[in-house]
Amino acid sequence: MSFSPAFRERLQRLQRNHLLIALVLAGLLIIWLASGDFLRAKDEPPEEQPTPEEAEAFRVETSVLQAEPHSPVQVVQGELLPMREVEILSQINAHLTGRVVDWGDVVAEDEILFRLDPETRAAELARAEAALALSRAELEGGEVLYRKKLLSETEFLRLKSAAASAYAERQLSAQQLRYAEIKAPFDGVVDRLPVEEGDYVQVGDALATLVDIAVLRLIAYVPQQQVYALRPGLSVEATLLDGSTLPGTLTFVASRAESSTRSFRIEAQLDNPERRRIAGSSATLSVRLSDQKAHRLSPALLSLGEDGQLGVKSIDAERKVTFLPVEILSFDPEGVWVGGLPEEVEIITLGAGFVTAGDPVNPVKTEQR
Repeated sequence: MSFSPAFRERLQRLQRNHLLIALVLAGLLIIWLASGDFLRAKDEPPEEQPTPEEAEAFRVETSVLQAEPHSPVQVVQGELLPMREVEILSQINAHLTGRVVDWGDVVAEDEILFRLDPETRAAELARAEAALALSRAELEGGEVLYRKKLLSETEFLRLKSAAASAYAERQLSAQQLRYAEIKAPFDGVVDRLPVEEGDYVQVGDALATLVDIAVLRLIAYVPQQQVYALRPGLSVEATLLDGSTLPGTLTFVASRAESSTRSFRIEAQLDNPERRRIAGSSATLSVRLSDQKAHRLSPALLSLGEDGQLGVKSIDAERKVTFLPVEILSFDPEGVWVGGLPEEVEIITLGAGFVTAGDPVNPVKTEQR
């Protein structure tokens, strides 16, 4: 198709105008963008460029922890024992003529448990009392003569010695007769009874075992790292196998660790007013320690220092790694409570395994996980 020269000239002029308009719009766009960067540069400082040391530092994530009030509870396993337990033995050789108690009986202090045949002991006591009366009469007469110098000093001393021996014989005979009646040394329960009426018992033979379970002792052992916070007088609670509890008080903390286990023996006293038969069983002892400021964190953040001390890795003011030893106070479902840290501390929560104390790091603060 052919166009007239006038039409072709008009078309070329129009194309030139479109190109010119496009060039003008592109120029305006460039000017607008440049002006925006210029204005932003006026309002905002330039981005800080990392130093060469920071560029080479390992990147870690950190979290700032604040100390919180904490009432720690130390938990150990222990064994329940009677407060008192004694094996009652025969003090004389004799026939058992009366067994007043039976297995499991609750007895009071000074209550008669057994009667042994006194045999000739009553007669021996009467003879000893007569001999003592004679010796004392002879001594009184000898003292009168000695003052009048009608009796030698040696003879007077012999009379005094005879009176003293007669008194000792009388006391021994009376004691042997008292041994024929065996009484309870304290309030308790008859736990074992290996003899029957008619048995012949000798000195040292066991007659019964008496236990006091109105109050119980709980014996446990704590690791050497956890003994520092313990002291007599702290409140405790023992949880039994059936889930019930008994309140009590910590009464003893050993001053020396067991050589084989490096653990310290502790004892607690627990009230057992119902006289529940639980002596000899195991129980969980919870010791409530004094209130203190502590930090709660995930156990995964704990690590060992070069000397084997448990601790956490933190960041100092120079953005270098420091190792801070800690003491474990207690555990709960949300983490572990530790002591020994500053009131506010920035600890490494991610990447701690790749850095050591003294290493420069590039910390990025995050919320505690």
